[in-house]
Amino acid sequence: MKSPHHTHENGFTLIELIMVIVLLGIMGMMGAEFISTAFRGFADSDIRTEIFEEGKLALARMDKELRNAVPNALTTDNTPPAKAIEFGMIHEKEMAAAGVFGMYEEPAANFPIAATTGTLTEVQAAPDPGWIISVYNRNWTDFSTGARLFDIDTVTVATRKMTFTEQIVEPSPLKRFYVVDRAIRYSWDSATRVLSRAWAPINAVTGIGAYSPDIPLARDVENFDCYYTAGALTRSGVISIRFTINRKGTAVHFHKEVGIRNVP
Repeated sequence: MKSPHHTHENGFTLIELIMVIVLLGIMGMMGAEFISTAFRGFADSDIRTEIFEEGKLALARMDKELRNAVPNALTTDNTPPAKAIEFGMIHEKEMAAAGVFGMYEEPAANFPIAATTGTLTEVQAAPDPGWIISVYNRNWTDFSTGARLFDIDTVTVATRKMTFTEQIVEPSPLKRFYVVDRAIRYSWDSATRVLSRAWAPINAVTGIGAYSPDIPLARDVENFDCYYTAGALTRSGVISIRFTINRKGTAVHFHKEVGIRNVP
């Protein structure tokens, strides 16, 4: 017969407590890993979005300006540690504002057009005096040295004639001319991993002036490459641009091919 003072107590043994603690630890680790993975996923997504927007804006800027490159006035340098694209810009806005079509009427027999007396008759309206035009730019050297750049001295609107103080030596095969604005340089430094843009004024006598300080377009850039296939009278040129932005372990690759007009 049990004593009335005896009580039966239920509880956990030490082994059971240890097992519960171990299981709770495992569950806690799994939960922490799940939460950590989710946060890493959010962080990686933010970084990838940031990289994508940065690279997309850089490519859009290059694409827009390269499409206005002066025919045959483009060069690329793929020699490390610095790689670059340089080209002359057509002043499309000013040509459109003045109604300049960019085609002249002078026959090839009239060339070379003599200094001080030479004129070009434009099919549409004539651009303003003081503008610089390119006539039959054959290569980057022609543009960069000013060999095929000419200052407009006077304009006679009634007869649509442009007069120059420099001699225009050779005619364009397709009777084209372009009002030119400036030179643009996109460059990448492997040490800083920065893709930058700079511009330079142009002069009809001396060619390209000093470039402005570089303005960063994209950071953490790796493997920047640019390849140019020159065009011909029957086809446009193509420049291929490739680079990778690698930031905090996340890498996004960018590639763009841009058509370069070749109607000299």
